[in-house]
Amino acid sequence: MKHARISFLLASSTFFSACAYTPFHDGVVHRVSQDYTATGAVEGTRAYIYGNRTVLEFYKAPAFLSVKDEKGNAVDYERVGRYYRLNRRLDTFTTVVNGRSITFTGEPTTQTHVFSAPIPAPLHFCNCIFHVPTIQHGI
Repeated sequence: MKHARISFLLASSTFFSACAYTPFHDGVVHRVSQDYTATGAVEGTRAYIYGNRTVLEFYKAPAFLSVKDEKGNAVDYERVGRYYRLNRRLDTFTTVVNGRSITFTGEPTTQTHVFSAPIPAPLHFCNCIFHVPTIQHGI
């Protein structure tokens, strides 16, 4: 009798805890760096473009990490401290970090072009000497 009751309680607690888990679906776009925006569980995560590669930064090292490009192909990476250097530069990619999904989208680079008006020709002043009549007082 006791084993049946313990089994029932264990099974029901497992069932309710499984139902309580909801995946993190945050549709809000967050800027995670000057190069990328992201949706999902972005806390403690940053992504950068470094040369011809994308670099991920995690404040806490993830126990599980999976990176896929926009076509769903797995992307290899190399860990260097708290940084994960992907084998190529990606514009759009998805990571699964400890069971939570983050989708990164590259921001288009904006180039600022400054156009100024042409410099006008220099002004030439006449080097003429003007004779200013002097006024004599008391004559």
